[in-house]
Amino acid sequence: MKYIVSILLAVMLHGCASSPLNRHTSSDLIKSKSNNQKTILLADVVIVEGVIGDTDVINIEKNKRISKLALQMFAGRMNEKGYSVDRYLNTSVGILMNPNIPYRVYPGIDVRNIEITELEIGKAPFFLHNLFTQDTIRGKLLNVVYSSLMENKRAGDNSVKSIPAAPYLSKSLGGGLIGVIFIGGYTAGVTKEFGKYQPPTSQTDDKVGIRKISQYSMMFYLIDGNSGDIVWDDEVNLKGGEMYDSKLQDMVDEICTKLF
Repeated sequence: MKYIVSILLAVMLHGCASSPLNRHTSSDLIKSKSNNQKTILLADVVIVEGVIGDTDVINIEKNKRISKLALQMFAGRMNEKGYSVDRYLNTSVGILMNPNIPYRVYPGIDVRNIEITELEIGKAPFFLHNLFTQDTIRGKLLNVVYSSLMENKRAGDNSVKSIPAAPYLSKSLGGGLIGVIFIGGYTAGVTKEFGKYQPPTSQTDDKVGIRKISQYSMMFYLIDGNSGDIVWDDEVNLKGGEMYDSKLQDMVDEICTKLF
């Protein structure tokens, strides 16, 4: 359905859990830290902007900005806790979203009154870092690792504790622990004129379920780069409002405060 955000967002925004998903093993995590493994942080951020009409909007530059800010926030908090975060990378925007669902793509140019119908149609992924476009093997490894983590999310108690492709991805990026940040969300109430807020006015019943409420999810995974084991995972979900920097900081703090 055109009115429903992609399956990725449905998975990421399912439920209201804000506690660890109980797959982590603190002893393995402490061992990883004590072995002085360096850490690389990777992020995929996709926040969809709802509009009055059939096709929602992806603002690529806004998503990339949120991703960069989240990576910097995580790096700072994790270094305070003894992790050696020496690299971080905005890998993509919507790499796991359904490529068959069209969106209007707002490239971030400074246009105040652009009509939604003037925006080009795009399909996921809306951005992929050149490290993964220029090296197709590395790109496939990233996709497999990300997809495996989302499958774990869906599997719940039946999830696995190790991602076999993770050590290969880690090695291709310089080795060490891999921290993966997924941020997904939906901002309701965006009209045909960017920068102008209008309360959502659903015109059909099938829009009501998801369009009325802005909601955001942040998921964090820490993977041992040598074994591929998931040594920590956590998530936080919020409803309402827009994604401000302070809200992003609160979500990062909630996760990092509980991190060993």
